[in-house]
Amino acid sequence: MNPTTKYSFSDLFKDVLDLSGKSRDSSGDDLTEAKRIVNHAYRKFLIAHDWSFLKMQGVLVTTSGDYDYDLPDDFAELIDGFYYSPDDSHKKVIETGIGTILNLRSMSESTGRPYLFAIRPSGYDATDGTKWEVLFKYTPNGEYELLYMYRIGVDVLVNDDDIPVGGFDHAPTVRNFCLSEVEKFFEDGKVQIHTKELYDILLPQSIEKDKNKRPRSLGFLRSGERVPYDSNRVGDIYFGDVNTSE
Repeated sequence: MNPTTKYSFSDLFKDVLDLSGKSRDSSGDDLTEAKRIVNHAYRKFLIAHDWSFLKMQGVLVTTSGDYDYDLPDDFAELIDGFYYSPDDSHKKVIETGIGTILNLRSMSESTGRPYLFAIRPSGYDATDGTKWEVLFKYTPNGEYELLYMYRIGVDVLVNDDDIPVGGFDHAPTVRNFCLSEVEKFFEDGKVQIHTKELYDILLPQSIEKDKNKRPRSLGFLRSGERVPYDSNRVGDIYFGDVNTSE
């Protein structure tokens, strides 16, 4: 198989079955175990590096009179935010604890421009997992556009044609994470080829590819200083007519 192929869930668990000495068309317990191994390895890949493709930009537009808002279904963790849109003279909404928000709301129902926020779980079910919402103080008195960056949560692979996140750039790395899990059960002395290739070659290559694909910066400050991609200074960035092509 071409090394740049986007391996599907089916490709991965069949390769696991093959390396385990089972038929690629196995069913029953053997198939269940192969799928478990793939998803366990997939989770290890997801936490092996701070992957840029797990980071998303979000935009939340407030509604007058509403102080709580559902966050995206794939929301897992807030990286940075909430900031007022660049053409707004105000900057950042300050994060605080949910207890502070609720306490302040119990004291006053004042409306205005939000200046505090807190995030809390809004529910859970076995299919969709935990959902999240953000609460503001003040209760917005109009429409405000708020920018934020968050890390997405990635579901386990379920359907045969499910494709792991990351695409073809990281497909060989994900595959070797799966095969490395099988090699843990090899008899002593048997060369763990896929494990060695994973940690010596493929994972470092994936990390380097990910770094090269990230934006060089988020933009510029009004002083002309370039803001690094991983900076937490999003709210200070100048989005005016500047050259960001370099």
